Amino acid sequence: EGIVTMGTDQPVLTAAKAAEALKLPFYIDAQTALSVTNKRVMKALFREHGIPTPEYALLDAAFDKARLEGVRFPAVLKPVDSQGQRGVIRVEDAAEAKKRIGETLSFSREDRALLEEFYQNDEITINGWLVDGRLTVLSVVDRVTIKGTEHIGACLCHNFPSVHLKSRYDEIMDLTERIVRAFNLKNGPIYFQYLIGAEGVKVNEIASRIGGAYEDLTMPHISGVDI
Repeated sequence: EGIVTMGTDQPVLTAAKAAEALKLPFYIDAQTALSVTNKRVMKALFREHGIPTPEYALLDAAFDKARLEGVRFPAVLKPVDSQGQRGVIRVEDAAEAKKRIGETLSFSREDRALLEEFYQNDEITINGWLVDGRLTVLSVVDRVTIKGTEHIGACLCHNFPSVHLKSRYDEIMDLTERIVRAFNLKNGPIYFQYLIGAEGVKVNEIASRIGGAYEDLTMPHISGVDI
């Protein structure tokens, strides 16, 4: 009758493609699923629609240093098509990025990586649900992550409500709606991660899925909505 996945990024694309092949219902099509699971496509859409995000460059094993122009260090290497913080490494300069890129690329089926400026920040997560294009935000939480090591981003816990929600409510909600429109999201869950620092709110990444850090349990508890 249908097909669905939750809690992790890459199977969203797999489920969308399988649903199309089997003519089963799914809440997004395969092209949209690609845009919310592949950082190469995602970042291009951010740029196209003026969505604030840290500066970045796309790299492969050849490591063309000319592509790094405009990207400040320290920076973060990320596979364009992985998940769960695999291959995500903080690097301090171009030499270290070149040395470590093979490790990052080992987690990418495309053999491509993102080198993204490290933005000193607090991180928040927006969880919500779309029905026929109408968004309901169910929670905004502070995403507490491992810091102070080269391996960054692994989530330790979520604090609810976010300490930034009251002071930045309008900005957070406006940005969330802009992303929904830019990616043409109409139905299903959203899981957006924002970075808040000295240069304002920037988008880390987005996903069209239920979060993988026990959100299936915490979201009903927080919101009263059985997701």
